[in-house]
Amino acid sequence: MALSNSGVSAADFNQINTEWGQTITYEAVTKTIMNITGAAENTYAAGVSKSWIFFKREKRYMWDPEGLLQLGDAYLIIPSTDTIYRYDKITVDLEVYRVEMLIPRKLLDTTIYSYAVLFKISDLEEEYEMSSKTVYAGSVCTGIDNATGRTLTHTSNMGSNSLVIVGRVVLIVNVDYSTSSAVITFNIPISNSDTIMIVA
Repeated sequence: MALSNSGVSAADFNQINTEWGQTITYEAVTKTIMNITGAAENTYAAGVSKSWIFFKREKRYMWDPEGLLQLGDAYLIIPSTDTIYRYDKITVDLEVYRVEMLIPRKLLDTTIYSYAVLFKISDLEEEYEMSSKTVYAGSVCTGIDNATGRTLTHTSNMGSNSLVIVGRVVLIVNVDYSTSSAVITFNIPISNSDTIMIVA
């Protein structure tokens, strides 16, 4: 007798993702093949915030005829209602990862989530160690504690490559905040106890 998938849906995973998901920044890649050289050029879309399950574990290896191959530095569990592809970028806690492999996971015939293997490609904290950065307490922002719409006036005008980091989360411009010259307006709640880092 064949098993039935009656009553099974992708929404069954949503409660788990709600409880265990954390905010990450996701950048979708577009790969363009150059006409003359045939080389691939990657272009990344503006980052968007996602709530996905992210975890690290001890490095795993598999044996290949050429030697030991590392399987991944970190992993994502993604609801089937979201879309992600190989070579897309993920930023978590100032660390940047590339999606290397995607494995759909099914319950009977229904895809419930996808399992992504990630490789770390850079550490923003290390990259910006030598950059000009200024740290503020959330209490210097205008407005009331834990409110949206609070503003912070930086010591100089914000540039196109400037980063705004609250705690260890890199905020997304025009989504989590907006800028006008040196003034940053937050679209997310800012606590007086938050640590805000501006990287020029």
